[in-house]
Amino acid sequence: MRIRKNDVILFDGDSITDGGRDRNDPCSLAGYTALIAERLAAEAAVYGLRFFNRGVPGDNSAMLLARLDAELKEIKPTVFSMLIGINGNAHDEHFMTAERYAATVEAILSAVSVYTNRIILLEPFLLPTDRDTRVSYADLNPKINALRKIAAQFKTDYIPLDGIFAELCIKNEPSVFSSDGIHPTERGNAVIAAEWLKRLDAGQEKAAEAKTIRRKNRRI
Repeated sequence: MRIRKNDVILFDGDSITDGGRDRNDPCSLAGYTALIAERLAAEAAVYGLRFFNRGVPGDNSAMLLARLDAELKEIKPTVFSMLIGINGNAHDEHFMTAERYAATVEAILSAVSVYTNRIILLEPFLLPTDRDTRVSYADLNPKINALRKIAAQFKTDYIPLDGIFAELCIKNEPSVFSSDGIHPTERGNAVIAAEWLKRLDAGQEKAAEAKTIRRKNRRI
């Protein structure tokens, strides 16, 4: 994905995206969203980028869908980034089946597509900490599989966070990245931000390569 002039980037999701942002400040960022904005500070100054965080703790995909229309009308994003899916497990009062999760995510992306087709989906994840978790892979895996299919359907950028953290936890204690298996530590947020930025960097590199090829072709 490439950065464009005057891009408006909307981060949406649950408490992982919220990160403890200041609700009194509509432009407040926290957690991995703040790290991404810090890394893009120079680009923001040059291109006039704007960042918004609308993560809400406890939300599942149906709750996000219910509030999304107002957010889209207010912010009018040109880039939409979403991390949702850890809530609504079998022990949650707002339980969602994988089928309903998939249907609401498809509805979310259809609504977003009216504003932009530049979408980044972040995979929900669960780290194997020692906590007595109320979330299990039996609940999460079907949702991850559904999300991967939806990403292919909508041709979004996709960040396989569950797989990325699983690989990192082979050589590191899971508690390095999350104290409770769900909410990222500072280092966990750094991992998410770095993976997000990789997709951006890859897009910039492809654009530069294409520009070089066009120049070469003009010389032939």
